[in-house]
Amino acid sequence: KTFGVGGLPITTNISLAVNFNTDEISNIVFRVNDTSLSQTLGPELARRMTEISGLQQGEYQVADATEAFNEVQQMFGFITTIISAIAGISLFVGGTGVMNIMLVSVTERTREIGLRKALGATRANILIQFLIESMILTLLGGVIGLTIATGLTAIAGLLLQGLIAGIEVGVSIPVALFSLAVSASVGMIFGVLPANKASKLDPIEALRYE
Repeated sequence: KTFGVGGLPITTNISLAVNFNTDEISNIVFRVNDTSLSQTLGPELARRMTEISGLQQGEYQVADATEAFNEVQQMFGFITTIISAIAGISLFVGGTGVMNIMLVSVTERTREIGLRKALGATRANILIQFLIESMILTLLGGVIGLTIATGLTAIAGLLLQGLIAGIEVGVSIPVALFSLAVSASVGMIFGVLPANKASKLDPIEALRYE
């Protein structure tokens, strides 16, 4: 049956109530192409169906899943926020660890830094050197983590394919590249303090360091 509601043609297939051994049709499913219209068209559809069917036992009412869908979206949004917060804390802790490692490295290589400066290395050369080392360190950690994640994702995909036919699970290349970029950025940010300390070393004092 086709009729107009809200200026839009609505089509539905209605089975005879007698097929279900009932006096009147109790449940009808409508589909709309634009879900944003469901809250507007729903009440009007219920009213029109009540008029068209001539119900004697109550009236049609709308059961709209939009609200439930929004609640599910809010729940997933909350979960995403929690996971993002945990990831942020993990990055901060990891970055702090890298910074401490680089500070120890600067202390252990004080004579090397002094020798480089004595041979003509500028402060910028030392700064860039330690920033690159810090970035490579965290990037290597990112590659190891991405490799482990890819393996676990592949295993999960094989398990899910046995349960759900046609499902495909994999690691998105843009997401993988973004994770590597974040790893490198963490190394660069937390490597600034050690690199700055190394670049400021006095060459004479550094060469005398025991």
